[in-house]
Amino acid sequence: MIQKRAAPLVFLGLAVLCLLSCPNDTPAGAGEPSGDVLEIGPITAVEGAGPVYFSLSTGRGITGESIVSQEWDIAFEYSRMIYTNSGDTAAGLGSGGEGGVWASGTADFNAVQSMDNADFSLPFAVDTARYTSPAAEMGAPVLNRLNVISYVGYGKGSGATAEDPLTDYKYNAKQYYNADLSTMPPVYSLTRQVYIIRHGNGGDYSKVQITALDTVASTKGNRRIFSLTYQNF
Repeated sequence: MIQKRAAPLVFLGLAVLCLLSCPNDTPAGAGEPSGDVLEIGPITAVEGAGPVYFSLSTGRGITGESIVSQEWDIAFEYSRMIYTNSGDTAAGLGSGGEGGVWASGTADFNAVQSMDNADFSLPFAVDTARYTSPAAEMGAPVLNRLNVISYVGYGKGSGATAEDPLTDYKYNAKQYYNADLSTMPPVYSLTRQVYIIRHGNGGDYSKVQITALDTVASTKGNRRIFSLTYQNF
């Protein structure tokens, strides 16, 4: 496959979480990946501002009025979180996004060669608003958006109310990244889990692998630096 590198994207991000749930719908007839293997990065998230949105179909960033549409498929924030154009994120924007994400269960990008033969034992997951209780010292539960590509797993709690928070919001997080908490700031290393992302239009798909995640502290703004490899079906 020919590899292409898209132009760097810069985006600003404010920490918001994301993970889980959604319709159990296996895509039909998507077949094998048909596009080139593409590399995107560096994608820079600066602490204190909103996400950058990206179209996997066109390989371009999405800005302005197009954010409130099905045109974007994936978005990144400083919090290390990654959204799809789906669920409560789409509802909050009014985008009408019908996207989602499925964890393939492998870190081998080349092994995911067909959606027709994939084992969709878990449903596609959409962004879902849940009350989370990160730690006792952080106070009352906070309503956050969760998405499987940020914290891989399909959580066990409901998190429907502040009185019943989703305490396992980091359920199975190690599938997404490993955290060395012995230093400050913590050092995160990715497991390179491969995902299939359903695009915002609900009809197209890409396999995606997050290949780099770095933290850069700066007096001009702390940043998270993402890179990813993807291929459209």
